[in-house]
Amino acid sequence: MLWKKIKELDISNGKLTYDEERNVRKSLINKIEKEGDFIKENYSKSDIERFLNNELESVDEKSDLKDLLKSISRRFTNLRKYEVFIPIYNLEAGNEVFEYKNCRIKEFSDSIRGRILEARYPDEISEMANDRVKDYYEGAAVAIIDIRRGSYNKAMEDSKKVLNEVVDILYFFKNFLYSESLRPMIGLTDNLAGLQSFFAINKKDQGLSSRQERKGALASYRLGQLFDKFDQSLIESVKSCFVNSGGIQNRVERCIHWVGKAERAESEEDEFIMYIIALESLLGNEKTNITFNLSKRVSFILGEDLEDRNEVFDSVKKVYDKRGDLVHGEDTELTKKDLLKASHFVRNTALYLADNLEKYDDFGDLDKKIKSRFFSLPSSMGSLIEEREKNGGSD
Repeated sequence: MLWKKIKELDISNGKLTYDEERNVRKSLINKIEKEGDFIKENYSKSDIERFLNNELESVDEKSDLKDLLKSISRRFTNLRKYEVFIPIYNLEAGNEVFEYKNCRIKEFSDSIRGRILEARYPDEISEMANDRVKDYYEGAAVAIIDIRRGSYNKAMEDSKKVLNEVVDILYFFKNFLYSESLRPMIGLTDNLAGLQSFFAINKKDQGLSSRQERKGALASYRLGQLFDKFDQSLIESVKSCFVNSGGIQNRVERCIHWVGKAERAESEEDEFIMYIIALESLLGNEKTNITFNLSKRVSFILGEDLEDRNEVFDSVKKVYDKRGDLVHGEDTELTKKDLLKASHFVRNTALYLADNLEKYDDFGDLDKKIKSRFFSLPSSMGSLIEEREKNGGSD
């Protein structure tokens, strides 16, 4: 057990220098890493908690720290146990090879029970997760050393820091990437790929020049670094779509899922089709007149003035028609411009809706807004909008 391994380390009472403390911590982490790829099943949070409690049992002054450690179990009661399959990106001669390394984040308390979630997420994110969970063990070692030296306040501070980090990483998985209602149809891999894609490519950009460059850009980011680069309120809006339920939130979530599939597609044709499916999942609401309705909704959201709305409407229609040609096996050429347009339409409409959730209680509210502003008749868009705007059509 881990606490026995910790006891094997010669931690002298109150006689460690700073360098000795650092070496002890490093030695502990090395012992853990040498025992397995990540964390072996027998390295559980309860092992460390048991050891710390044994250390504290006879000293009443340290009861606050004991209570803190006991609270860990309570705070993890509603969390789950995760079996994670981590994609390892291996770029050789321009080819992307995926290997899957089976790891387990062991339940942090014997009281935790729940179903196992299978999560696939990019290597950079797995690296972050590994580091954060290893910090837990390293932090526990720091607390042990501080307790031995009599630095109770420092031990309390270290323990709180470690606890907060572990709670944060588990809530990251549970709330941000996991949707209870859509679990059967949405994979965590695609959700995360979609989220990375949204935040790795600035919404004002037209994207990078190739799929490989975009994938390389995504793989180079840690999620925390991504979030530092973008407007936090917008990020919170998108995150809320994964935590809350509702018509618009569910649409944004499904759209991000399909964007993730597009980013991981094997061919540009598949990528393009996935973008259109993402657009349909975001703005589609009928079984007929799909092209017209998608085009009018995108043009309403993205168009800045009359001329721009007409241009967006025509552009969306052409892109959607090309999707039909590809699906039905027609002889058609897919250009880089087509891909960038499809990507642009999907990303920006999704970000707009995520950032304006308070305006639309459900999808019908969006159509009412569009109809009241532009569409009083079921006619083609151009002349109708022009006529209404000339007559001072109201908002």
